Amino acid sequence: MLLVALAGCAGIPEVPPSNGAVDAGPSRAERDRNACIGAAQSALGGDFVVDKRARRVVTRPEGRLLVRYATDDELDFLLDGLVDHLLEACLARRGYQGFPGFLIVPPRGEGWTRDSVKRASSVDIVFTRSAGAADTGHAALVLAGVTEVEMPQLTTDLRNEWNPARFTRVSIDVSPQTWLGADCVRYRIAARDRGVPGLAGEVFTLGVRGIRCLHPDLPGQQPRRVVDLSYSQRFRSGGWQSAIDGEVEPALTSLIWSSVSPTPQILAALRDYVKLLGEVGRSAGAADVVEQMARLQQPSRGIFGIEPAERLRSYAAVLRGYGRQAEAREAEALAAAHLRMNFREYLRQRGR
Repeated sequence: MLLVALAGCAGIPEVPPSNGAVDAGPSRAERDRNACIGAAQSALGGDFVVDKRARRVVTRPEGRLLVRYATDDELDFLLDGLVDHLLEACLARRGYQGFPGFLIVPPRGEGWTRDSVKRASSVDIVFTRSAGAADTGHAALVLAGVTEVEMPQLTTDLRNEWNPARFTRVSIDVSPQTWLGADCVRYRIAARDRGVPGLAGEVFTLGVRGIRCLHPDLPGQQPRRVVDLSYSQRFRSGGWQSAIDGEVEPALTSLIWSSVSPTPQILAALRDYVKLLGEVGRSAGAADVVEQMARLQQPSRGIFGIEPAERLRSYAAVLRGYGRQAEAREAEALAAAHLRMNFREYLRQRGR
């Protein structure tokens, strides 16, 4: 039998039983996030100083320079990144582990191992443990991951992602839910699994319950990030082992968003900027943007820069000059996302 707690993909045959504590909503995540936001805001005032005359942020008490800024809006976005960093540090002290775009508390109990599974556009984190003798095929899995979709159709993959050579889906139950402000669907799936490694010819029941959400970052951009978190069990006999539910519950109730990298969307916007500059005869400016794109794709090596944000704001100004207001707002949103996310990552790399 295989028990699976999965943040990434999902699947099940007898629909797994619902769990009131898990299915009720993000109670644990909400409590921990609110507590850590308060702690982060307190640390911001106590450990850092905004020197508005010199337009810089420094540490307290040593006065070490963290970053310089040009405008008050830029400062606001940088402070958002600093709060994000402090928030994640606080959550780490509460047992959370951070992954691109979200944090969760891993399953508790003995026997869990951690691995990763590479998919076309992401790497999922998987926690597994055996739930019986090896010849029974009974195990537990928690998978966490982010994928990209061009349109916010949360349920499409749930209905179409199964490999028919291995799985026969028996039933699926999907309902809408909001999780920390994000649009989500809660699902339970039942399927039959005929391809368990090492047990060819055996037919297993696979049950999955999970949640799939549109990540709240960059809502106006495409593709959208989708976070999937699920719990499943696979078994031949004995049915669903509810005793393991308690080990998985921390992961299923602790999902908290963290900012996602806007780099793919930034590169797409800068490519459009290069095209526009070429159309209006500004070849030197286009070459400068191409050089900026090349630097953006190189490893940061712990260096924080605001140049991509400056380019995006210049692009927004050009777009406004042509009356393209919606595109200008999208470019400015990407500039803000770059400052927030990359400053957070810069602070994490420095161990501040």
